[in-house]
Amino acid sequence: MGSKFSLLGIDDVEAFCARVVEKRRLDWLDYHEREALIVYLVEVTWELSERFQPRGYPFSQWLRSTLERRCIDWLRKEFGRTKSQFSDGSYERKPTEFVSFDADDSEHDLLGAALGGGSVDDGEHRLADQLRSLDARGRRRGRRDDGMG
Repeated sequence: MGSKFSLLGIDDVEAFCARVVEKRRLDWLDYHEREALIVYLVEVTWELSERFQPRGYPFSQWLRSTLERRCIDWLRKEFGRTKSQFSDGSYERKPTEFVSFDADDSEHDLLGAALGGGSVDDGEHRLADQLRSLDARGRRRGRRDDGMG
């Protein structure tokens, strides 16, 4: 980030946040993701320093435990939650996969293959017909059931 700064007894906030990330064993993050996480934790540290009230323990101790939880928050925000644990077991889902609208080759053109081809008005009974029928139903005058006509 540049020059180091200290805050409420922590000599180097960025190094402190980097140690929290190292302790979480997030080796699978690439360099840029790791740096983004550290920057996020530095921002969180600044926000937490403004509302910290000493109650017999140092800021660094409270901050370390809070930043460990915020690492999880950042990971879920960036990559989504993939595992949920319950009292009777756990559920694990595959991470979200995105399909490119701009795929150049047919191998990766998954969206086109999924849609099947053709336009909305290609002569087959498709979405356009269904939308037209919904539009026609929306224009009909409704009948009142309260006996008023």
